[in-house]
Amino acid sequence: MRQKLLILLCILLVVFLTTMVVTIFSGEYPRSNKPEISNEVLSRKLCDLDNDGDCDYDDYKIYLRAERTCIDGRGAIDLPQYGFKREYNPLADANGDGCVLADDRELLFPVIPER
Repeated sequence: MRQKLLILLCILLVVFLTTMVVTIFSGEYPRSNKPEISNEVLSRKLCDLDNDGDCDYDDYKIYLRAERTCIDGRGAIDLPQYGFKREYNPLADANGDGCVLADDRELLFPVIPER
């Protein structure tokens, strides 16, 4: 009796494993619940802050509006003489540390674009 039960368990295990392997390799098994990242996002240049396909002075101006600001609001000030408010922009925070500082500028713009 024990031997028959052991054989039955082995057969069930083989069937289960075979089914799992076939399901996984057929592509029907979801490998991840994470959303897929499009090639458009992957191909965007880090310095293209206005998402127009190039890294130019317009992108640099966006960086300047966020320079010396942090995600918690530190550094956000109005600069009416320049016609804009300085506020944090996550796209300008290239290293993701929560503040837009000179190290981000060096990552985004190793050479400052011409006007």
